[in-house]
Amino acid sequence: METFVVNELCKQIGWCDERVELYHYRDRRGGEVDIVIETASGKVYGIEVKAAATVTGSHFRSLKMLQTHVGEAFQHGIVFYAGEHALSFGPHHSALPISFIWQ
Repeated sequence: METFVVNELCKQIGWCDERVELYHYRDRRGGEVDIVIETASGKVYGIEVKAAATVTGSHFRSLKMLQTHVGEAFQHGIVFYAGEHALSFGPHHSALPISFIWQ
């Protein structure tokens, strides 16, 4: 599922008004974020991909680690999941159905 989402995002990068780069992030302690999007202006977005139909706060652990690491550059963390509803997990974190990639 992660590879599928990465491939779809790579296809859509060309539509962005601003140059963006996609990365994978892993720290020395083994914490990792599936996809990190960094804009030319330095804004950072984190994305986790989960095959689960439900999302809990624990799914945001690595995104919160990224937020701490990059500080004010962090804009938003998203967990794409196999559910049907967009959910808020605070001001900078959301869970979105994978289908939102095409909306």
